[in-house]
Amino acid sequence: MRAAIPAPRLDPLRLDSLAEGFAGDLGAREHAEGLHFDGVDLTGADLTALSISECLLSAAVLSGAQLRAASVVESRVERIDVPGLSAARSRWRSVELLGSRLGSAELYESTLEQVRIADCKLGYVNLRGAALRDVLLERCTIDELDLGGATGARVRLVDCDVRSLELGGARLEHLDLRGAELHVLGGLDGLRGAALTELQLSLMLPLFAQHFGVQVLG
Repeated sequence: MRAAIPAPRLDPLRLDSLAEGFAGDLGAREHAEGLHFDGVDLTGADLTALSISECLLSAAVLSGAQLRAASVVESRVERIDVPGLSAARSRWRSVELLGSRLGSAELYESTLEQVRIADCKLGYVNLRGAALRDVLLERCTIDELDLGGATGARVRLVDCDVRSLELGGARLEHLDLRGAELHVLGGLDGLRGAALTELQLSLMLPLFAQHFGVQVLG
């Protein structure tokens, strides 16, 4: 009997009775809770170690904003369009990122727990050394997804197109790649325990042969 692959465990996100939030409510080492930020301009803002919980950020302008070591909990971020997101060593728990475009996302050594990313167009996503638990990506196009050295469990991609996936040194239990179209794959050692379709596996045979130094003759 074939073992089932556990799906990410995601609790429903409920955001009710939110008050209006303003750009002035957000700053380095500040805390915001229960607010709806609609179209706020945070261009170049220093949001280092910012903490937000139970908030909704809609169409926020985040170009050049610094979110290093920020904490985002039980919140939804939607319809943002930025050339780059600088959020290394940040923490994201019970968060949804929806309908957004990010040229790059620097999230290395961050913690993502119960995170859903859907209907997004992403360029370079740097999750090197990140801790990922219960992460779901749906209907996303990603130029480069770097999971090198990442750890965690229950990461699933559904209806995603990934131009390049790097897994070198990753230790991800129940990594489900069956719903992803993968074009380039690096770091085959990080595939241990991953779920693939038969078609994906057949397309990767030349990579496996090269990785293990196998000659395919005849």
